[in-house]
This record gives sequence, structure tokens and C-alpha cells, in this order.
Amino acid sequence: TRLHKTKVLLSDLIPEVAATNSDAELVVAWEAGKKKIELRCLKGVIYVNTKEVTTYELYDDDVIEIGKVKLQFNWIEHQRPFEISSGE
Repeated sequence: TRLHKTKVLLSDLIPEVAATNSDAELVVAWEAGKKKIELRCLKGVIYVNTKEVTTYELYDDDVIEIGKVKLQFNWIEHQRPFEISSGE
């Protein structure tokens, strides 16, 4: 969001991502008056925190994997909300 855009391709930001067969975009969206950043897979396979995703809301310390490239997403004071385990 420092780029003041609502959408940016990871391959445009990180040359190593452009060399993979995958790409994703970061999208700034507003929901109920709160900013959120989503990762949207455009091609190939993308993982966040070791789970394959197509669209994923990012939080501080999430790890994005695209091919052999690993990225840590940082957003100070935007931790993932606490989720109560259902015991399954």
C-alpha cells in the first residue's frame, strides 16, 4: 500500500517471482470500514502458511510461497484474529 495502488502484481515487485510459473496480486479492499489486503492467485500454485490458496486475506507474519520464493508479509498491528478450535 506504500505504492498508493489498490492492486499490484507480485511479479512486478519481485523479479524472482516473475521467473516462476506462478503469479499473484495483492489487492487492497475495504470491508465494514476496515482495510484488508488479499492475495489472489492469477496463475500457477500459491501457498500461504503451507496451505494452497486461490484467494487469501493476509495478516502480519503470513508466509507466501510461490515456486521456490518465500515471502513474509508484514503489517504491524494487524495480527490474525484469535480463532477458537472446534476440536476437529
